Amino acid sequence: MPEPESSARLSPHLIVPWEAATLTPRSEAPGGSGPDLVQHTDRQGHADALVDGLEKARREATQLVQQTPEDRQPDGFAVRIEAARDHPLSLERLDASGLTLMSSHPQTENTQQDALVWIPFDKVASFSQRIADFTDDTTRGNPKQAVLVANMEQVQRALLEHLWQERQGMPPLDDERWWELWFDPRISPAAVTTLRALAEERHWRVSERAIRVGERLVAHVATTGNELAFLLATNACPAEIRSPTFAEGLYAVDREFRVDLVKDLAARIEPAAPEAPAVCILDTGIAQEHALLKPALHERAYSVLPGSTPADRIGHGTQMAGLALFGDFAAALEAQGPVVLGHGLESVKILNDAHTPNASPRTCAETTANAVATAEIGNGGPAPSGRVFSMAVTRESGEGENGRRHRDPVVGHPGRPGSRHGRHRPG
Repeated sequence: MPEPESSARLSPHLIVPWEAATLTPRSEAPGGSGPDLVQHTDRQGHADALVDGLEKARREATQLVQQTPEDRQPDGFAVRIEAARDHPLSLERLDASGLTLMSSHPQTENTQQDALVWIPFDKVASFSQRIADFTDDTTRGNPKQAVLVANMEQVQRALLEHLWQERQGMPPLDDERWWELWFDPRISPAAVTTLRALAEERHWRVSERAIRVGERLVAHVATTGNELAFLLATNACPAEIRSPTFAEGLYAVDREFRVDLVKDLAARIEPAAPEAPAVCILDTGIAQEHALLKPALHERAYSVLPGSTPADRIGHGTQMAGLALFGDFAAALEAQGPVVLGHGLESVKILNDAHTPNASPRTCAETTANAVATAEIGNGGPAPSGRVFSMAVTRESGEGENGRRHRDPVVGHPGRPGSRHGRHRPG
């Protein structure tokens, strides 16, 4: 469908150079021609091993559920079904066997494909019978339930690490951290309610809101992995566990969560030396005490406006500084190790506060020249070995104009103090 004409008129200067994507529960699409089946010479032994694994999982789950308060007991348990090497499972058959497909992991060089399914306690017997039917033949002489059973290699009770959906390994279970939990309402419509009650009792931190993504609910909780494993024996068993992705935007989560994220990142920052190259932001000033920016600023915040401090009362300059320093901010937040910065920051305030009258107006050219000179004079401390100027400032549109005729943000090329700094318009 073509984009509405009015949208093109309103914001032609906004360009999204990538295709939109929707986060979805991770499972593999069923193949069109069906899986290649393992040929078993001992069908009875194969079926018996699978049924034994299922029964063992049921017994373990029953023991754990008995320790859970009755109002939080689940109606079933999660199992992991592993596929034979190079023989994928029939995921659609699993999902149509009275079970609920939670997620799956594809085969890799070091691991085999598996599927995580939720089995109600009252469906265990019927599922066991379907596996046992593999020992019998159809009227055509083929094994019954072959598509469902033949490629199964192992059945076991699902553990916390089996629910992990990220490519990187699961973090240590004894470390407290934020986890992203994906709940399937088909398994339990009260999962988030139970999660909040447990979080209060066990002193976990939990996000104020759950976010709906497709048919699932996503919530964030801070605790250790060992504590989180308690959920598997309740009606708040997650279908998937991920590292927080912030796909819903950082401002969609509660303030306490954001504060914790900032503190965590601030503790992992390794700033560049004062002599390292710097990005000089010519804008509305900067929040000099911001925990994520201060280590890189080295007290190099200035103002060229009479009677004005370098403080940023609008917020734009601070935002530009964060973008210049971290780039992909989400990646820095989600990282678990040190964040090593290769450059620093400078800030020169060239724009008045929104409600401050301009007592002595100057031309933009004069203000910009003074800002460049102020940065190059510095504060008496070590000077950056190179400098890039960023001035994300545009003029207002005239009547009938659109973004294509705006003045683009001006970004200076790297240079040294006292040198002539070129500039280019990013395209």
